[in-house]
Amino acid sequence: MNWLWLGIAAVLLYALWQCRGAFVARPLPWLRDNTNSSDGGSAVIAPLFSLIDDDVNRAIEQLLKQGAEQSRNPEPLFALAIAYRRRGELDRAVTIHQSLLARPDFAQAWRDRALLELGRDYLTLGWLDRAESLLEQSMAAPATRLEAGRCLLRLHEMQRQWSQAEAWAIKLAAQGLRDDATRERVAHYRAAEAADALKQRKLARAEQLANASLSLVPDQPRAQGLLLQVACLKRDQAQVRALLDRMLTGNPRGLWLIWDAVRDCLIEMMPLAEWEKWLVEAYARYPASELALERAILLAQGAEGAQAGWDFMLEHARKQPGVHALVAMEAFVDRYPQSCAGEILAVVRAVLDDADMGRYICRNCGLRTSKVHWQCPRCSQWGQIDIL
Repeated sequence: MNWLWLGIAAVLLYALWQCRGAFVARPLPWLRDNTNSSDGGSAVIAPLFSLIDDDVNRAIEQLLKQGAEQSRNPEPLFALAIAYRRRGELDRAVTIHQSLLARPDFAQAWRDRALLELGRDYLTLGWLDRAESLLEQSMAAPATRLEAGRCLLRLHEMQRQWSQAEAWAIKLAAQGLRDDATRERVAHYRAAEAADALKQRKLARAEQLANASLSLVPDQPRAQGLLLQVACLKRDQAQVRALLDRMLTGNPRGLWLIWDAVRDCLIEMMPLAEWEKWLVEAYARYPASELALERAILLAQGAEGAQAGWDFMLEHARKQPGVHALVAMEAFVDRYPQSCAGEILAVVRAVLDDADMGRYICRNCGLRTSKVHWQCPRCSQWGQIDIL
């Protein structure tokens, strides 16, 4: 609803500006009754009353009819269409932009803009083939070239066409890969392509792409995690330990972003004694809840039994309170039930879930999630997800 009122405000301000002389020369009732005036601003006054009355369908109908046929400046229509798109009413945004393109007397600059906006509509709808065609046409106009290129970049991201996305990102940046933001974005593309290669068990290709990502951003956690997975699959214990130590020393928080992906490989790869030794060392450096859970499991498997593991989890939670500690405690109770603990944890988790207390947060838009997203699903920014 906020976006609708922003659209209404934009239309109202524009119309008042266009009709500033009419307000002095004529009485206010004229604004509602005379909708056939040749004045461009007066053409959009009548629909304002429909918007104020929340008669959105009537407002759209009048704006399309009067604005498309009489208004010399279709800016109010563009503003309203954008408001509809952001509110999710994409069919109405498409109708407005298609009607503007259908005008035979439309100036070329406005046609270029309508073409770009219609391409954005299709991109939001997920009609990628139609969007790509319109956006490529928009690239021919200097005024819309940059924004059309950004939309094409987003389109290739949605299709997971990482090489094409990389080419567009470099092309759109004034300094190419010398620009820090572009380097980071391309590093994410290469890591995403490496992840796809790893799923296909193309280890050499995955390793090559992960190293290419790290050549741009040396502490890119996803690329480091992919190299770690490749080393585990290749049974290279020395490489596994070197990568783990490297992350613990230089990027410990990054290790926990990829922990779920590498945990099983590490347990399978490392001998029990070495695994236990590494956990003690790692926890001393960075007392993450994931490490606490692994240490608690090993303690529960020892001579003292599950109680020793549970005591360790309780001590960790006292020192490192938060959602991550709660999730780790719940995971431990699932494996080693504790009297009353399961019920209490379930209630606390339910309260936190209702309060939107995810384990991860986007630094850009504030979205909280229960799992890692390398590209934020709300704002589409790369590498902004952090641990709470």
